[in-house]
Amino acid sequence: MRPTCRSVPIVATLLFIIAMSSCVLSPIRTKHTLELPRTPEAWASIWGDARFRLEWHAIGFASQETPLFEHDSSVTVRVPMSAPVIFLAHPEFPQNGPALAPGERLPPAGAIWPLEHTIRGSPIRLSFADGFAASVLAQALRIGIDLRDFNTKRFVELCRAIAESTTMPLDRDRILEALASRSMRESYIRPVESRSLGHTLPHGVWARAAYAAPPLVGGGEITLDLHQGTNVYYSGTGDRLALFVDGKWRVGSGANGRRY
Repeated sequence: MRPTCRSVPIVATLLFIIAMSSCVLSPIRTKHTLELPRTPEAWASIWGDARFRLEWHAIGFASQETPLFEHDSSVTVRVPMSAPVIFLAHPEFPQNGPALAPGERLPPAGAIWPLEHTIRGSPIRLSFADGFAASVLAQALRIGIDLRDFNTKRFVELCRAIAESTTMPLDRDRILEALASRSMRESYIRPVESRSLGHTLPHGVWARAAYAAPPLVGGGEITLDLHQGTNVYYSGTGDRLALFVDGKWRVGSGANGRRY
């Protein structure tokens, strides 16, 4: 049946609605220039310079990971015009890097837009000091936590200050629980409990998955700051040592953190 003249406006209206719907599904994007950090000195002294794999997260959107980029370089990316946008840069060492177990990664560098974009057109600088805050907020977005009314600026400032004053990881699970229940308090942003415990560290130079922790020289009994759970050390010769601390602060060791 041939369309009548009366049906033409209806068809045109439908096409217009479809076109507008596709615009909604395809968000307007903007360009940002990211400045990647230098490799932390503790890691560079053992494994050389890292390269970085980028990803970003926004409310309702997430990127695929990019190819590797050189450290201390600039990269331009296109992201949705929504806030916040969280950028992560995962360090990787293609040659002679740490002996990471499957699924393991070193902590990322990070930045949150618009917090790190105070001057229009200026680059966004990713830092390891903001890596923890950025990675927690990215994880929160991935599991559907609404951050639109959250005081992101204050959260990042507190995480940065604490991360720069300790080499212990911050209590990620407690923070995510508080974000999900909308019961966040500043007192929840704290390192996990740790103690100084003695243990034998094999010969070699060792580093932890903490960007500010200085390398350690093994070869005998040494005092280590350890937290309950698994504490992992990586050598410059491809070895991985996992120290497991149980609930009574007893230390066991093994390639995979086995208890002895």
